[in-house]
Amino acid sequence: MRAAILRACAFFFFASAVWALMPLVIREGLGLGPAAFGAMLGMAGFGAVAAGTILPMVRDRLSQGRLVFLASLLAYAAMALLGFSRHWAPAALAVLIFGAAWLAAGSILGAAAQMTAPPWVRARALGVYHLAFFGALTVGSLLWGWMGTRVGVPTALVICATSGAMAAVAVRPWRLVNFAQDLAH
Repeated sequence: MRAAILRACAFFFFASAVWALMPLVIREGLGLGPAAFGAMLGMAGFGAVAAGTILPMVRDRLSQGRLVFLASLLAYAAMALLGFSRHWAPAALAVLIFGAAWLAAGSILGAAAQMTAPPWVRARALGVYHLAFFGALTVGSLLWGWMGTRVGVPTALVICATSGAMAAVAVRPWRLVNFAQDLAH
Protein backbone atom coordinates (compact mmCIF):
# COMPACT_ATOMS: atom_id res chain seq x y z
CA MET A 1 0.00 0.00 0.00
CA ARG A 2 2.81 2.41 0.86
CA ALA A 3 4.50 1.76 -2.46
CA ALA A 4 1.27 2.48 -4.35
CA ILE A 5 0.73 5.73 -2.46
CA LEU A 6 4.33 6.87 -2.83
CA ARG A 7 4.44 6.09 -6.54
CA ALA A 8 1.03 7.70 -7.07
CA CYS A 9 2.19 10.89 -5.35
CA ALA A 10 5.32 10.96 -7.47
CA PHE A 11 3.39 10.41 -10.70
CA PHE A 12 0.38 12.67 -10.14
CA PHE A 13 2.40 15.53 -8.67
CA PHE A 14 4.35 15.88 -11.91
CA ALA A 15 1.62 14.75 -14.32
CA SER A 16 -0.68 17.47 -12.98
CA ALA A 17 1.36 20.01 -14.96
CA VAL A 18 -0.32 18.99 -18.21
CA TRP A 19 -3.82 19.63 -16.85
CA ALA A 20 -2.72 22.86 -15.17
CA LEU A 21 -0.85 24.31 -18.15
CA MET A 22 -2.64 22.88 -21.20
CA PRO A 23 -5.11 25.80 -21.48
CA LEU A 24 -2.16 28.20 -21.68
CA VAL A 25 -0.30 26.02 -24.16
CA ILE A 26 -3.34 26.10 -26.41
CA ARG A 27 -4.12 29.79 -26.05
CA GLU A 28 -0.65 31.32 -25.85
CA GLY A 29 1.65 28.72 -27.36
CA LEU A 30 -0.55 27.60 -30.23
CA GLY A 31 -2.77 30.68 -30.58
CA LEU A 32 -5.94 28.58 -30.56
CA GLY A 33 -9.22 28.88 -28.67
CA PRO A 34 -11.78 26.92 -26.66
CA ALA A 35 -12.66 24.52 -29.49
CA ALA A 36 -9.02 23.46 -29.73
CA PHE A 37 -8.91 22.97 -25.97
CA GLY A 38 -11.93 20.69 -26.20
CA ALA A 39 -10.32 18.81 -29.07
CA MET A 40 -7.14 18.34 -27.04
CA LEU A 41 -9.13 16.96 -24.11
CA GLY A 42 -10.78 14.64 -26.62
CA MET A 43 -7.34 13.49 -27.77
CA ALA A 44 -6.45 12.68 -24.16
CA GLY A 45 -9.66 10.67 -23.98
CA PHE A 46 -8.81 8.79 -27.17
CA GLY A 47 -5.41 7.98 -25.73
CA ALA A 48 -7.00 6.72 -22.52
CA VAL A 49 -9.45 4.51 -24.43
CA ALA A 50 -6.62 3.12 -26.55
CA ALA A 51 -4.60 2.35 -23.42
CA GLY A 52 -7.61 0.69 -21.86
CA THR A 53 -7.92 -1.67 -24.80
CA ILE A 54 -4.26 -2.71 -24.94
CA LEU A 55 -3.45 -2.62 -21.22
CA PRO A 56 -4.80 -6.14 -20.49
CA MET A 57 -2.47 -7.60 -23.13
CA VAL A 58 0.54 -5.65 -21.90
CA ARG A 59 -0.18 -6.55 -18.27
CA ASP A 60 0.40 -10.21 -19.12
CA ARG A 61 3.96 -9.43 -20.23
CA LEU A 62 5.17 -6.82 -17.74
CA SER A 63 5.01 -6.41 -13.98
CA GLN A 64 2.80 -3.73 -12.45
CA GLY A 65 5.82 -1.74 -11.30
CA ARG A 66 7.46 -1.83 -14.72
CA LEU A 67 4.20 -0.75 -16.38
CA VAL A 68 3.85 2.23 -14.06
CA PHE A 69 7.49 3.14 -14.63
CA LEU A 70 7.14 2.96 -18.43
CA ALA A 71 3.82 4.82 -18.37
CA SER A 72 5.44 7.53 -16.26
CA LEU A 73 8.33 7.92 -18.68
CA LEU A 74 5.89 8.00 -21.59
CA ALA A 75 3.82 10.69 -19.84
CA TYR A 76 6.91 12.82 -19.23
CA ALA A 77 8.11 12.41 -22.82
CA ALA A 78 4.66 13.53 -24.00
CA MET A 79 4.81 16.45 -21.57
CA ALA A 80 8.15 17.57 -23.00
CA LEU A 81 6.76 17.25 -26.54
CA LEU A 82 3.80 19.40 -25.51
CA GLY A 83 6.21 21.98 -24.11
CA PHE A 84 8.16 22.10 -27.38
CA SER A 85 5.06 22.08 -29.64
CA ARG A 86 4.39 25.18 -31.72
CA HIS A 87 1.79 23.55 -33.98
CA TRP A 88 -1.44 21.78 -33.13
CA ALA A 89 -0.42 18.40 -34.66
CA PRO A 90 2.52 17.56 -32.37
CA ALA A 91 0.57 19.00 -29.43
CA ALA A 92 -2.36 16.69 -30.24
CA LEU A 93 -0.01 13.71 -30.49
CA ALA A 94 1.55 14.66 -27.14
CA VAL A 95 -1.84 14.88 -25.44
CA LEU A 96 -2.97 11.57 -27.01
CA ILE A 97 0.15 9.84 -25.64
CA PHE A 98 -0.26 11.58 -22.29
CA GLY A 99 -3.87 10.40 -22.01
CA ALA A 100 -2.78 6.81 -22.61
CA ALA A 101 0.02 7.05 -20.05
CA TRP A 102 -2.28 8.76 -17.50
CA LEU A 103 -4.84 5.96 -17.71
CA ALA A 104 -2.22 3.21 -17.62
CA ALA A 105 -0.39 4.56 -14.58
CA GLY A 106 -3.55 5.69 -12.79
CA SER A 107 -5.47 2.45 -13.21
CA ILE A 108 -2.54 0.26 -12.14
CA LEU A 109 -1.73 2.42 -9.12
CA GLY A 110 -5.37 2.53 -8.03
CA ALA A 111 -5.77 -1.22 -8.41
CA ALA A 112 -2.50 -1.83 -6.55
CA ALA A 113 -3.73 0.28 -3.65
CA GLN A 114 -6.99 -1.63 -3.57
CA MET A 115 -5.51 -5.11 -3.91
CA THR A 116 -2.81 -4.67 -1.28
CA ALA A 117 -5.10 -3.40 1.47
CA PRO A 118 -6.56 -6.00 3.84
CA PRO A 119 -10.31 -6.44 3.27
CA TRP A 120 -11.26 -5.16 6.72
CA VAL A 121 -9.64 -1.74 6.08
CA ARG A 122 -9.87 -1.58 2.29
CA ALA A 123 -12.31 1.35 2.19
CA ARG A 124 -10.23 3.35 4.64
CA ALA A 125 -7.03 2.53 2.76
CA LEU A 126 -8.60 3.66 -0.52
CA GLY A 127 -9.62 6.88 1.20
CA VAL A 128 -5.99 7.47 2.14
CA TYR A 129 -4.90 6.62 -1.42
CA HIS A 130 -7.39 9.11 -2.87
CA LEU A 131 -6.30 11.75 -0.38
CA ALA A 132 -2.72 11.29 -1.58
CA PHE A 133 -3.85 11.30 -5.24
CA PHE A 134 -5.84 14.53 -4.97
CA GLY A 135 -3.26 16.14 -2.70
CA ALA A 136 -0.49 15.48 -5.22
CA LEU A 137 -2.71 16.73 -8.04
CA THR A 138 -3.58 19.91 -6.13
CA VAL A 139 -0.09 20.76 -4.93
CA GLY A 140 1.42 19.86 -8.30
CA SER A 141 -1.07 22.02 -10.20
CA LEU A 142 -0.36 24.97 -7.93
CA LEU A 143 3.40 24.59 -8.21
CA TRP A 144 3.50 24.05 -11.98
CA GLY A 145 1.06 26.90 -12.58
CA TRP A 146 3.27 29.17 -10.48
CA MET A 147 6.35 27.89 -12.30
CA GLY A 148 4.67 28.63 -15.63
CA THR A 149 4.19 32.27 -14.62
CA ARG A 150 7.84 32.55 -13.56
CA VAL A 151 9.75 30.81 -16.36
CA GLY A 152 7.13 30.44 -19.08
CA VAL A 153 4.80 27.56 -19.83
CA PRO A 154 7.05 25.64 -22.27
CA THR A 155 10.02 25.81 -19.92
CA ALA A 156 7.88 24.77 -16.95
CA LEU A 157 6.65 21.72 -18.87
CA VAL A 158 10.19 20.68 -19.81
CA ILE A 159 11.44 21.19 -16.24
CA CYS A 160 8.50 19.19 -14.94
CA ALA A 161 9.04 16.39 -17.48
CA THR A 162 12.71 16.13 -16.55
CA SER A 163 11.99 16.23 -12.81
CA GLY A 164 9.18 13.71 -13.21
CA ALA A 165 11.43 11.26 -15.04
CA MET A 166 14.00 11.57 -12.25
CA ALA A 167 11.26 11.00 -9.65
CA ALA A 168 10.07 7.91 -11.54
CA VAL A 169 13.58 6.48 -11.31
CA ALA A 170 13.86 7.47 -7.63
CA VAL A 171 10.64 5.71 -6.55
CA ARG A 172 11.19 2.62 -8.67
CA PRO A 173 12.74 0.61 -5.79
CA TRP A 174 9.36 0.71 -3.99
CA ARG A 175 7.84 -2.38 -5.54
CA LEU A 176 4.18 -2.75 -6.38
CA VAL A 177 2.57 -6.10 -5.66
CA ASN A 178 2.07 -7.97 -8.93
CA PHE A 179 -1.65 -8.69 -8.65
CA ALA A 180 -2.50 -9.34 -12.33
CA GLN A 181 -1.80 -13.08 -12.13
CA ASP A 182 -3.94 -13.39 -9.00
CA LEU A 183 -6.91 -11.80 -10.78
CA ALA A 184 -6.56 -13.98 -13.88
CA HIS A 185 -7.12 -17.22 -11.94
